[in-house]
This record gives sequence, C-alpha cells and structure tokens, in this order.
Amino acid sequence: MELWHTNFASIGRLPLFHDAKIHRPLAIRRLAKLGFDGLVLFCIVDDHVHLVLRGSRSFAGKVVSRIKQSWEDFFAGDVGGAFHRPVEDRSHLLSLISYFFDQPRIHGLGAAPHQWDGSCFFDLVGARWLPALRLELLDLLPRVSLSALYKAAKTTPPNIANPGTTNPTSLWEAVQRAFAVVLGHEQRSWQWVMARAAAVQLAQAAGIPRGEMLAVHPFGERTWRRMIQRPLPREALNAVRLQLALYQPRCGRELETLTDRNTAQLA
Repeated sequence: MELWHTNFASIGRLPLFHDAKIHRPLAIRRLAKLGFDGLVLFCIVDDHVHLVLRGSRSFAGKVVSRIKQSWEDFFAGDVGGAFHRPVEDRSHLLSLISYFFDQPRIHGLGAAPHQWDGSCFFDLVGARWLPALRLELLDLLPRVSLSALYKAAKTTPPNIANPGTTNPTSLWEAVQRAFAVVLGHEQRSWQWVMARAAAVQLAQAAGIPRGEMLAVHPFGERTWRRMIQRPLPREALNAVRLQLALYQPRCGRELETLTDRNTAQLA
C-alpha cells in the first residue's frame, strides 16, 4: 500500500482562490465530481491544499493535475508544483488526520476545527452530503471510530435528537446555512426548497408551534402539508441535523485553549 501526503500552494503564498468563502466549497464539490479512487484525506486552506492519496507517486501527480484543471477558473493566480511525501505507517496517517482537521487553528482562520468546511471532517462524520465523494480512510483504518474522528477535530459527538433551537427565525436561517454546506453551495433553487421543507419538519420535531413558523413563513395550508410530507434524502437531513448540532455553543474549552494538534490521540 503506497500512500502519499501531497500538497500544492499558490505561488508567493497569495490567496489560492478569488473568494475562498464561495470557491472553497465549490472546489470541494468539483473534487467529489472527479470521482477518482484513491482519495484518503483532503483539506483546502487559504493558500494551499493538502491531500493523502493511495497509489503510486505518478498517480498522485496525475490527480493533482486533474484537480488543478478542474479548479482553474477559481484560482486567483498561479499555482506551484506539488510536493509528495510518503506516509510511512498507520501512526503517520493517524497524525495527518489531526493535522488536516486542525488547519484553521494552525493558520489562524478563526474557525473551530469541527465548524470548518475546508477539511474532509464533515464528509467522514456525515455532516456534508456529496454522494460522488468517496474517501478511503475508513477502508484503510477500519478500527478508527467516529468518536476518534471527533476527538481529532477537538470536539465530541453532538446530540442530534433535535435542532437545538426553538426560535423559528433562527432555525430557518440555521437550516439555510446548513444546507449550503451540506450541498456544497450549488443547486441553489433545489437547495432552497429542501431547506424550507427541512426547516418545517425539524420545527415540527422540535415542538415549535405551527403558528410561530407561519409567522416567519406565511404560506398556506396546502404548502405547509407539502413541506411536512416532502421526502428528503435521509443522508441530507441527517447532515443538516449534524450541522445544526455542530454549530451550537459547545461546553468546555474555547478554541484558543485547545490542545496542540500533536497531542491528539486517535488510536
């Protein structure tokens, strides 16, 4: 089994994308659509990209070329060549999980690791729904648990039994934001319809009175019934629940007091 830690960066370490907030999630969606085997981990930071790839060194180089071509219209400037370093063993791969998840803290991006959309953390725990994306980490490390992945992201598995809010306005805004992450910021009209249906269904599950929801969304009885009955992909709805739970205020230490990435223990 050959594994490579591959990275490439913008020349001069200038911002990688024209607008990272818009283009990073779209880049992840395009990465998923490339549909190649051998992707183990990824993270996209402000000026560079980290990947773990399974295959030969020449395969890793071809993957980087395909990714660069796919993202060409997002790049703000020239991008340098890739560096490939062998992943030595299981311990090395485990350390890279923590390293990839911890990139927002390392680079001062102002986001907690478990709330950052630039790594594959969301995909590994089911908090983003990109059906074409297949990550091989759990095939390589079948004994790594979900709780270990959350620990690498400096958090604990959240309770997704309810959306965590009884305010219909904040629920609607939170669900809209969650669906933007879950679907990779594309398919906007479909995303809006799904978000509205999910907000209504989650509000009902949370016991928010119907009148309060209708005050925020003044649609009629028939539309309300359609939203309640609208079938939503289970994976998408579960991902939204996870997103809502991950963005709730967390107990314990704040971001600046989190332990150093090198002390994360996954095994």
